[in-house]
Amino acid sequence: MGSELAPNARRLGLRVITKRRWRELRDEYKANIKACQSRVDDQLRRSAKPITFTEGTIVRYHGVDPACTKTDLAALFGAFGDVQYVDHSHGRLAGYVRYAQPNDAARCVAYFAQHPRMVHTARLAGDLVPEGEAHGPVNGQPAQTTEVPPEESVEAGRAFIRTKVLQGKEEINYWHGVRQFWQNQARQTGGTSDGVGSQQGEPEADLQPSGPTATAAVNRQHTRFEEPED
Repeated sequence: MGSELAPNARRLGLRVITKRRWRELRDEYKANIKACQSRVDDQLRRSAKPITFTEGTIVRYHGVDPACTKTDLAALFGAFGDVQYVDHSHGRLAGYVRYAQPNDAARCVAYFAQHPRMVHTARLAGDLVPEGEAHGPVNGQPAQTTEVPPEESVEAGRAFIRTKVLQGKEEINYWHGVRQFWQNQARQTGGTSDGVGSQQGEPEADLQPSGPTATAAVNRQHTRFEEPED
């Protein structure tokens, strides 16, 4: 049967091999893929570096208008200092904002500690509205934390804005989560991200993955070799 098909296969530009040879090539292919993935994992582990960051720059907020955008929040929290990045998902009440300096984060938290009845509405271009009157930020003594209320802590259908500077283990865990996210992205794309985070769009590289450029073949879609029927 095989000898009868060989001339037709050659005429069509196809290669005819024995089943034994096909199995050898299949096993070799699978072994190469496994070795490539193993090398990338080893490179990531060997190249992992301690996370370095400026302490006291991450503020967790709660109580913003769910309809607001990252641009709205960048403008809102930018009144207190230089906003480097807004970590927010549309439709949520809570998120994180990263400032350039700890003093900026402290100023933000101090303001909301001194004005505990602030509400936020996206309909007013991201304005703060206390008792129907808009106010800008004020200078105050740095307040490290204000309690973040539970999701159901609302009045008249709105939550008051609460803020908190991440510290200690909570801050370290946040940065570990960021790095892990970008390492996973690097594994999926076969390389490392080298962009710069933007406060008005999706993050490109809020924290650089620590591993070297991964082999492009990793995690691409591969042909699946199934055992042929005899």
